[in-house]
Amino acid sequence: MGVCFHNICVRDKDNKWRGLSVGLLENSRRFFTFMILTTPLMNLKHLIPCIHLFLLVSYSSFAQTKQQRRILFENLGDDSVNLHFNSEYRLIEDSCAAIIRYAHYSFQRRVFYGKFKDVAKDDPAIIIAEGTYNTAGLKDGDFITHYLNGNLRAKVSFKNNNLDGECAMYYEDGRPALSFEANNGDCRIIEQWDMSGRKTIDNGNGAYKVSVGYISWTGKLVNGKPDGKWEAISTMGADKDKVLVKEKFNNGVFQKGNNQVGDYTEASRIVLVNTDELSFITAERLFTSYAGCNAVKRKTIVNARFPYGTEAYSNEINQLVSSYLGKQDLSVYSGELAIEGAVLENGYIGDLSYRDFTFDKIGRGLINALRQLSALEPALIDGKAAKQKIIFTFNFSGNVYSFKYRLLPLN
Repeated sequence: MGVCFHNICVRDKDNKWRGLSVGLLENSRRFFTFMILTTPLMNLKHLIPCIHLFLLVSYSSFAQTKQQRRILFENLGDDSVNLHFNSEYRLIEDSCAAIIRYAHYSFQRRVFYGKFKDVAKDDPAIIIAEGTYNTAGLKDGDFITHYLNGNLRAKVSFKNNNLDGECAMYYEDGRPALSFEANNGDCRIIEQWDMSGRKTIDNGNGAYKVSVGYISWTGKLVNGKPDGKWEAISTMGADKDKVLVKEKFNNGVFQKGNNQVGDYTEASRIVLVNTDELSFITAERLFTSYAGCNAVKRKTIVNARFPYGTEAYSNEINQLVSSYLGKQDLSVYSGELAIEGAVLENGYIGDLSYRDFTFDKIGRGLINALRQLSALEPALIDGKAAKQKIIFTFNFSGNVYSFKYRLLPLN
């Protein structure tokens, strides 16, 4: 792993030119932006003043040629800038930007300050995000964000960079997703809805799940605060579905926790609201996009999953199936029965069928049992719910049976 730097210049508020070094970290596949530093320029006699500022970035990967990109910062004077983002709020060439930001940015302190406004490039009447940073670069007051289709995405408030006040988040189709109250960063959940529109938290009570990075916290809320046992489950890599952290609460008060390092009692690790879902926070990092304008964008695919883990889902299947099969004479069945179906866009199991009609009687009964399963979190393709095929396989031998299930890959 190595580091390289690209240098660019910008005039500061004192009308002096300063160098902007953008650090690029090289891993085994590509370069990517990881820090921004400012240093004074010592030798300016050959420097020609410029109106626009360009960030030159080189990307490389195995079996690919190096690609040099030019990302535009429009410097309008007095720290006033125009920035160009893609739909994921990563800096990109202006020719294919989805969002334009009008803001004040201190290159010396590396923070936004004052009011900012993000608009859709194709329709500037659509305000994607707006809010205010104080002179120290901290979020202060109301922040409102919209999806590119114009629907409200989030309405939140901050005080000295901490969430504070009544807040709400929404799905892309306009339906509510989450409402909560915050007091200097301490959040209390009021209501939550899943993607199918089903309310999962009502008046602060119910089973709650929040994904933060590559982990998912799950547990019970009482009056908007954690209660009882909570778990953090890995959602990626070799540790997928592994419990990484356990915590215990009593009426909203943290008691103790345990992670891979050991036990702890000083403070809970739970994050009830994932602020990374707020687009303007992503914009603050000034990350560059991985691909340029002409690159073919890869689909972002997330498989369907049960919020409480695969073991809990298998236990639920077993309860429903055994309740039915326990009343049947299984001695007449031998072999394998495959029931094909799908996790629908609302997370429920549907489209169930089988092809081996020697199992016709219990096949129909098993389908009725599987239809009663709790909803999963549906598969996502580029953030949108998608149908994913699933196969339940039952093996019978005498009066003994076993089962397994698997999700088929999404295209």
